[in-house]
Amino acid sequence: MRGPLSPSSCRSSSPSLMIPAPNEEDMKEILLIDDEPGIRLTFSRILEKEGYRVETAANFAEAKESLSTSCPDVVISDIILPGASGIEILKMIKEHSPDIPVIMITGEPNIDTAIESVRQGAYDYLSKPINRQQLCGAVARAMEKKWLVDEHKRLEAETLRYQRELEDKVRERTRALEELNAFINNVIESISSGLITLDLSGKITMVNTRALEFLHGENKSEIIGQRYDQLFPQDLAQAVGRVIQEADFSRSHEFELGERTIGYNVSPLLDNEQKIRGNVIIMRDISEKKRLERELIQSEKLATLGLLAGKISHEMRNPLFGILGYAELLESKYPQEEELRQIISQALRLKKMTSDLLMISKPKPPLITSVDLNAILRETLDFLREVTGQIKYHEVIQKYHPNLPLIQGDKEQIKQMFTNLIINASQAMKDQPAERSILTVGTGMAEEGRLVLAYVQDTGCGIADQDLERIFDPFYTTKGEEGTGLGMAVIREIVNKHHGQIKIESRIGEGTRVSVLLPVVG
Repeated sequence: MRGPLSPSSCRSSSPSLMIPAPNEEDMKEILLIDDEPGIRLTFSRILEKEGYRVETAANFAEAKESLSTSCPDVVISDIILPGASGIEILKMIKEHSPDIPVIMITGEPNIDTAIESVRQGAYDYLSKPINRQQLCGAVARAMEKKWLVDEHKRLEAETLRYQRELEDKVRERTRALEELNAFINNVIESISSGLITLDLSGKITMVNTRALEFLHGENKSEIIGQRYDQLFPQDLAQAVGRVIQEADFSRSHEFELGERTIGYNVSPLLDNEQKIRGNVIIMRDISEKKRLERELIQSEKLATLGLLAGKISHEMRNPLFGILGYAELLESKYPQEEELRQIISQALRLKKMTSDLLMISKPKPPLITSVDLNAILRETLDFLREVTGQIKYHEVIQKYHPNLPLIQGDKEQIKQMFTNLIINASQAMKDQPAERSILTVGTGMAEEGRLVLAYVQDTGCGIADQDLERIFDPFYTTKGEEGTGLGMAVIREIVNKHHGQIKIESRIGEGTRVSVLLPVVG
């Protein structure tokens, strides 16, 4: 090839953005391809002085061999070579390593070769003769482009790595957050209390399954988003509204929900800055607690009563038996005397009262045997109908469970309990016409077979709510002079001794149903 190198310094023409001079371990490599040894030698010396490592090749085959063992940063190739041309080398390089800048040089420049070089991806095109400044400037610019391309790729790879690390962290944090949310949700769902949160407008934002049961909701989606005062029972909504309005967060409140008593607390819902963002309502079924409180009060009353009753009964029994004995003797002589019958009646009433007092104050331990409640109820009804005649004017309906399990109990005490209940039912219907005087007695199962149920139901006058609250209090009676006020206290004592429960449902003018639940044997 022709075209000598024009002498000139290439260090004085370095571009504004220069790649730092490479150290020995990071020297930039140039592949120089030219068939003239003088050109290869001259260009190599110039470029090596600039700090580059230079590999040379005289033809296509040598260039291909060099490219198979190394990856130069820049390639300088003559266009006219023996055998395959520099354009073929350019195509080969761009096919396998498109990021390597290729500078094409020629001693016979023409527009066609220049266009073809650019079209095939050449970075620069120089015509011989080429001076030092042209060569170094072209190489510096090519190195700068290669550095920018490599840096762009490095930054892309770094960005991709950071992105993947960030995605991994996001996935890890998301998974941890999901696990935390699942844990919190499990805790909320596992607590026995109902939990409801409200926003500042009074809309429900969260509700657990227990609270859903209290509100008789089908699913949470029906509850969330509704205002509490449109969803809660009226009494509860008004009570919660007052608590929120008055900020009365210091004490517990309660309301009646059917047969259950629900206790609830309302607390402010605070954010991280201690600002109120809504309210939290915690609801608990305190029916059992209230029942135990009532039983404790009753036990305390009975304990106090027992001290007095024992003394009174002891002092009254002997004189009372004397009065009753003499009155009955006088009645046999003077059967027409109404006053004697009144004395005997009141003496018998006092006798029963002293017996009931002793039952409460000094109860005998029950004589436990296996008891068939169906048989007990039949015997009691037969006795009260055929012997005493106390229920002979009532229509009696009997509904017995055909396979009722036995219970463990004192047969005589249980019979006494149902005798009192049936007599009470009969007395409640004394003013009813015969066609509306219906006494229903029955048995059944409760709590998945763990309890036996026995009930006595009448169509009498019913019991007022204020009387129901005190019905087990000793000496409290709604029968006036006819009652002692001890019958229901005795019944309650018997039920408690048998580890049972007693429930009373009543409506004024419709009647009363008393249910006794006792544990099954075993």
